Amino acid sequence: MMQIADRDRDEWPEPGTRLDLIADAQRVGLDLSERLFTEWRRLGLLGAPQRRRSGAHGQELALFSAEQRVLFGAIARDRVRGVSNAWLAAHPVNAWLNFGDGWVSIKQLRAALTTAVGNPRLSQRVAAITAKTLVDQIDVNNASVQARAYFKKEVTEQLWRGRIDETRLLGAVTRVFQPGGLVIIRGADDASLHIDAVTTWLVATMTAVRKSKSITDEQLYEARLQHLASLPGYLQGQAERQAQGGPQLAHLYADMAPKDLAMQAVGTLLLLVGLNIQRDRKAAGAP
Repeated sequence: MMQIADRDRDEWPEPGTRLDLIADAQRVGLDLSERLFTEWRRLGLLGAPQRRRSGAHGQELALFSAEQRVLFGAIARDRVRGVSNAWLAAHPVNAWLNFGDGWVSIKQLRAALTTAVGNPRLSQRVAAITAKTLVDQIDVNNASVQARAYFKKEVTEQLWRGRIDETRLLGAVTRVFQPGGLVIIRGADDASLHIDAVTTWLVATMTAVRKSKSITDEQLYEARLQHLASLPGYLQGQAERQAQGGPQLAHLYADMAPKDLAMQAVGTLLLLVGLNIQRDRKAAGAP
């Protein structure tokens, strides 16, 4: 996945029309038809342009901002590499989460988030894709094929049916993360990995995925504020976490380049929103 914010502002393109963006895509080898351009708008890969007043020669074409054009260029380059729409959608989610509304509107964010996670309630196939993504993120011990299959089946069923059973998830996590019943705690002191912590992360993420259609703007903005407030401190402590995690888990605490932030943006946003939903539910006395 390409970085989108590591270019000097002086190198940014000017705001551009739809035709300019299609030409940008052609320059990187992507033949983007009018139909596909419209589809990218629907998927949240591209935001809304700013309308311009009619001039002496009629209505001028609307302009996409310089930020949107930079974002579009990164998405087009990744599309040429064969990246799926779900992963392409991480670009606008990352831009909104880390760079703000000047890059991506809340409306575009919602569309991109839907593209990234789908709606597991509508399709077991979508639920299975989400489940695979989740198991790939927690399998740090080369779990058996059987354990991974059980985990994926359990998560798929719960996402599809729309009911999260934390006890059953804990059992699935244990098979993947703690085979043989041996109690294992890995990782850094402030970001340790054990079955309870992994299950908490999993339940929160699944909660946000299940509630994705009803997440409010306020919940999204709260999650962004939490992320931006905690990120500098987290990045500052990466070297110490790498030392504490040891060689086996070094990749989990690797230095966070802009590319890494982009790839993790969807998961980060879902986790924070899910944790806040659970917090509010407990405060209200709900089960």
